[in-house]
Amino acid sequence: MSRLWGNAFLPSRYQGVRFRSGGGPVLYLADPPGIDRGTRRRLLDTVAQLNRIRHETFGDPEIDPRIAQYEMAYRMQASLPHLMDLSDEPAHTFELHGPDSRKPGTYAANCLLARRLAERGVRFIQLYHRGWDQHFDLPRDISLQCKGVDQGSAAKWSPRSSPDSSPHVSKPYAMRELEGTSGRLRAKPGAYESTSTPVPL
Repeated sequence: MSRLWGNAFLPSRYQGVRFRSGGGPVLYLADPPGIDRGTRRRLLDTVAQLNRIRHETFGDPEIDPRIAQYEMAYRMQASLPHLMDLSDEPAHTFELHGPDSRKPGTYAANCLLARRLAERGVRFIQLYHRGWDQHFDLPRDISLQCKGVDQGSAAKWSPRSSPDSSPHVSKPYAMRELEGTSGRLRAKPGAYESTSTPVPL
């Protein structure tokens, strides 16, 4: 699965960020003990200056994307904890995405996180749901697979509106014009293996 997050023949600025289903969403997100935000900022500024000098000397096209990635990581340290904290979501949002949306790592929960990413300007989000390569008890297994994705997938086309509000509060996140970086979410592996199914936005 790791190859799906690679930028392949594209420049490294198109490299995706994988969100883990357990523990911290991104490895090494927190600063180590003894390093505060000010120290981290000064460190990044110094590294960026050194990288620019190297770029001027050697003209390596990968240096500018590396600087941008360091800056993105710095911003993620501040924004991701709030992104992953669903305590500010109203009950009707969880009802819209289905009961599994309260369970971290499920497809429905990832659909809700995808909505929150899009609302923050992430312009490309890819969800994975494995287990569609069926060979035996098709009526049962396909039914289970569809049940796992139908409500969460439908919710991505729904506006954020409360049961008592007007029909439209904000654009459905799959329809917005977005600017930002890219992220990818992967549901926890279930009882199945085989191919994963991306859900395009």
